[in-house]
Amino acid sequence: MKDLVKSELLTVNSEQTNTEPGAVATGSQAATGAPPLYNADANQKIPMRIEDGEFVYEVNYIMGPQKDEALAEYDRRCDRRFASADAKEAGERNALESTDDSFGAALWLFNDRLVDVDGFGEPGEEKPENWRELIGTDLDKAAVIDSAYLAADIAPARLKEGKRHGWGVARQEASVIPVRALFEGYELTLTHERSQIVTADQLAEFKSIMKHRFLVEGSRRGKTDTRIPPKAKRLGALYDRLGYVASGYEGRVPLHHKMLVVVHDLTKESESVRKN
Repeated sequence: MKDLVKSELLTVNSEQTNTEPGAVATGSQAATGAPPLYNADANQKIPMRIEDGEFVYEVNYIMGPQKDEALAEYDRRCDRRFASADAKEAGERNALESTDDSFGAALWLFNDRLVDVDGFGEPGEEKPENWRELIGTDLDKAAVIDSAYLAADIAPARLKEGKRHGWGVARQEASVIPVRALFEGYELTLTHERSQIVTADQLAEFKSIMKHRFLVEGSRRGKTDTRIPPKAKRLGALYDRLGYVASGYEGRVPLHHKMLVVVHDLTKESESVRKN
């Protein structure tokens, strides 16, 4: 592929979700019937559109299962830090800048999880030995991870308008968190329901995880960096202890979805506690 190659994610519309801005649904990728269940233990076909010169090509990247070990290693490789910023650039002394290596981590995860590709070469042509080097730029590969393989967010809450609130504090009831995620080219809406009350100890543990920091040797001489340690495993374990019941999945919930749900849910709980 040439350096000018550009890639774009292809998604299939489903009745469960709305298509993200800029997403493209094509007849060649669309499938009939109900959308699939999200299966973290299955290979995942990720359809992409690659522009090369005056031509546009539809290709598929086949990624392996979303193993917790691989996702935890991706989280570690992101290497998130706060470092001392250049005073001239920042316009003031003692300023901090946030840095990470999420791009390098995405490339690592792509190479680790990539199983196969489709849409490259002529039909029936045997793949060259170095085929992994001939399937797009590093930007294309990182886009597969960021725009599809790990793509997930919290769906906007749909709350009803009330007229007048009764006396007393807001009740803590079952918490239902809707997650939007891509799988096999579909945008799926998944739900995570927590029926048990969050204890003070669990909330304290969550705050401890989120505040955990290390002081390490800095990138600038005589300075130290504040490194944010990986949180994936600890947040995943907290998700399990909180007893969420998930729907829309075939089998287990992948680690990055657990992290997303716990951070959203317990951040909301922390804010509620402060208001009360």
